[in-house]
Amino acid sequence: MAKRQTYTEAEVRRFIKAGRAEDPNAVVEIETDKGIVRFRSEDPRPPENPFDAWKAKRNEGNAKGH
Repeated sequence: MAKRQTYTEAEVRRFIKAGRAEDPNAVVEIETDKGIVRFRSEDPRPPENPFDAWKAKRNEGNAKGH
C-alpha cells in the first residue's frame, strides 16, 4: 500500500501563490482522499453589466448574516 500524501501549510500556501501568479482570479483546487478543496480569489470580478452590478449590491446584505 502506498504512503499517504500529506501537504504542509507552507506547501499549500505555495500552491495558492503559484496559481495566483498565473491568474489573480484563479480557483486553486487541491484533491485529497476526502474530496476536492477549492480556494477562490477573495476579490470577485466586477459585474460586466449594470443589471449584474445592481443585483450584486441588492443581495450583498443577505450573505453577511449567514
